[in-house]
Amino acid sequence: LDLKWGINESFTLDATLIPDFGQVRSDDQVLNLSPYEVKFNENRPFFMEGTELFSKGGIFYSRRIGERPDGYSDAYGDLGENEVMDNNPTESRMINATKISGRTKGGLGIGVFNAMTRTMHATIRDTLAGETREYQTDPFTNFNMIVLDQSLANNSYISFANTNVRHAGEQSDLFYTANVSATDFRIQDKSREYSIFGQAAVSQKYFDDADTDLGYSYQARMGKTGGTFRAQYNVQVTNDTYDPNDMGYLRRNNEFQNELDISYNITDPFW
Repeated sequence: LDLKWGINESFTLDATLIPDFGQVRSDDQVLNLSPYEVKFNENRPFFMEGTELFSKGGIFYSRRIGERPDGYSDAYGDLGENEVMDNNPTESRMINATKISGRTKGGLGIGVFNAMTRTMHATIRDTLAGETREYQTDPFTNFNMIVLDQSLANNSYISFANTNVRHAGEQSDLFYTANVSATDFRIQDKSREYSIFGQAAVSQKYFDDADTDLGYSYQARMGKTGGTFRAQYNVQVTNDTYDPNDMGYLRRNNEFQNELDISYNITDPFW
């Protein structure tokens, strides 16, 4: 079941129940020899329409929802003597997903997103006894995101975003809660030649034994971004425990970058 409801002239609700993405284009096969995860494009219509607001803060990657179960490879490591893998699903099945998004007359953008995936199991068969058993590869998981984005004068803005991923179940490496909060802003002058951009995020993982992993990341960029002569300074810091990858995408952490860009732009045609 798919539902689209225009709540009013500003806000729209989209919902899907037990979705079937069987007709969606499959990903191209990639031979990845690097140490980094491949980032795939989104092809599912529900996650492609009306999701611009959820890009604020850079902590939302829709392919996390319905991706390969976290314990997919662990199931093969659990095979005993005379056991073979009968079935090991490569995707977590979605139960439902809902998103509400829009912008008020005052320029405040509001977005709320929620999705659920079911518990996933691999089926293992004993070739001698003929008996089968199940190995849990993914728990029931709830994905949630809230976004607030205020438009300002001169194409400026300030926003706040929060993602929360809850893995339900008893204590193990698969069962925990991951929370990421991020804010970003851009301030430009009336001429739009000078601008300041900032972004900061904090990631937290809560385990049932009260252990918490805390990480942070921030970026600042400022300078002259319009006109013939342009100069811009950028600094970016990500510590070694920052991890937004339960609902976002970060290629690598533990980085410190400084960058200075200077350019001279010829905008009048010649020759």
